[in-house]
Parts: sequence; C-alpha cells; structure tokens
Amino acid sequence: MGTMILQSQIGALENGLKDLRKSRLMQIREFKDMYGAIENHHRDLRLAHLTGKAKDLMVQAQQDTRFFHILIKMMCEVKQTSSMKQKDSLIKVHHWYTSNKHILHTAPEDAEQSVWVISQRYNSVLKDLREQTKWLCMFYTKDRDSFDNCLRENDVIPTLEERQRIKEELKKKKHRKLILKTDQPTDFWLLD
Repeated sequence: MGTMILQSQIGALENGLKDLRKSRLMQIREFKDMYGAIENHHRDLRLAHLTGKAKDLMVQAQQDTRFFHILIKMMCEVKQTSSMKQKDSLIKVHHWYTSNKHILHTAPEDAEQSVWVISQRYNSVLKDLREQTKWLCMFYTKDRDSFDNCLRENDVIPTLEERQRIKEELKKKKHRKLILKTDQPTDFWLLD
C-alpha cells in the first residue's frame, strides 16, 4: 500500500471519527462498540508504517479499511435520520456489523495485544518473552551487565564502539531513552 493511499485512508477515517464523535448516539452501547472498533483500526493503521508490517498484511489492512469506511457511512446515515427511527436503524447497522466483522483480517476483539514489562534487570525477564519482543525502550542503568547483555542479545547496534557511544549518550541526560526495534528490519533511536 503506497504512502499516499495510506494517508488518504487515514484522513478519511479521521474525518468519519470526528463527525461521529459529536453524535448524541455515543451514549448508546451499540454505537460506542462500533465507534471503538473504527477507532482501534484507525490507530492500528496509523502505526502500521512504524511496525514494518509485511506487504500482504498492509493489503489486508487496506481491505479492512474499506469495511470500516462502509460502517462509517452507515453510522452517519443513522445519525442523520429522525430521532424516532434512529434506534431501530442503529440496531440494524449494529446487526450488520456483528454479522460481517468475521471477514476482517484482524477482528477487533482478536487484535494483537501489547505487553509492557518494566524491569531494572533485563535478565530477570523470561527468555521466552524477550525473544518475542518487537520493541525495547532502555534507559541508562548502573547495572553494566544487564545493559550490555540486552544490546548483545538483540544485536541491533552493530559495533562495540557504537554501543559504547550510545551508552555515553544515555549517561548525559537523566530521561534519555534508547529505542531498539528488534523486528526485521532492525533499527534504533535515541530520544530525549
């Protein structure tokens, strides 16, 4: 999926979400349920370019986006109907949504989950969990072995000199962070 297509899809979702957010229907559970699914898909789409998803996953996300565009249009139609018919129309749209959400490649309730682990010692985190990480955020630590082991085990920073330089950079500012992207293609950033 090209960047221009991705940006236009994100923009269309944002406009739809902005329009729906103001609705009085937000107080109804079914409306909130569908709005939340659209919002989650929008967030995932915005993060897709950062996570480096494979091309086939991006195509699937594009197909899912078409589904959510249809849902937004139907919800906007419900929002514009007379107040006496709104509830019935909303129930029909929600029924359509629940009947058809199985076609999504990433169903809203089955979406990938994030796990945040905060630890002062990298080695204290289970090895199985460490092997599945896609991102790491590291701060400077006095525990030299833990820091070095983390850099060595993830093999994101290629040379010892570069590792040492980054370690010195982390020492300089109290809240400076090192972000390691361990999923292919690997990368790293220093953030203040």
